[in-house]
Amino acid sequence: MPRKFLALTIAVAGLFAVIATAQADHSWNGYRWPDSKLSPTVFNKTTSTMFDIPAAVQEWSDLGTPIQPVMTTQSKGANITVTEAFSTQWLGLAQVWVNGDGFITRGQVKLNRKLLAGYPKPAADHVACQEFGHILGLDHNRAGDTSPGDDTCMNDQVNLQSIQYTTPNQHDKDQLNAIYGGSSGTSAFSSFAGSTQTSGPDGGHWVTVHVTWAK
Repeated sequence: MPRKFLALTIAVAGLFAVIATAQADHSWNGYRWPDSKLSPTVFNKTTSTMFDIPAAVQEWSDLGTPIQPVMTTQSKGANITVTEAFSTQWLGLAQVWVNGDGFITRGQVKLNRKLLAGYPKPAADHVACQEFGHILGLDHNRAGDTSPGDDTCMNDQVNLQSIQYTTPNQHDKDQLNAIYGGSSGTSAFSSFAGSTQTSGPDGGHWVTVHVTWAK
């Protein structure tokens, strides 16, 4: 093989490797919880029977990654709070508290019971699962395990009217292992895109990291 052609082949192969790696990565701007909070506690304030928050939390814990959320019955000191809220525009919302060091130390999931009541039951499971995934550090997963890769609740392109995908998949597990499996406990980002609120005593602020819009 001529040297020029060989060099071109290697360059193209390298380009495809970079593209594949980029597509496989679905962390949300590299944000993460600190090593001291890899078992964030979840307090459920929802009352509607359409939400099974303990099951949603267990699905993420069962992945066996370094970050494993757990339910708590104590509202005081809970790291993540799940509530019902109303909007005419969205079905679910995920917010995180980013401290002055750039780590997530708190999170809140808001679920829109009134609008979700107009969707098939699995839609509520999909939204709850996806908002938890965002709070743990994941972006949308459109690659998945199989083509077209819609076998995960982290896929935002599925039709909520006929939703079937309500759990995380192996690709989500791999990404969480990549985020939390390293030896470094430092924050991997410098800024967030999203709305912020008043800074707190630790120099942090709330950031809306994801909204599931009503369709």
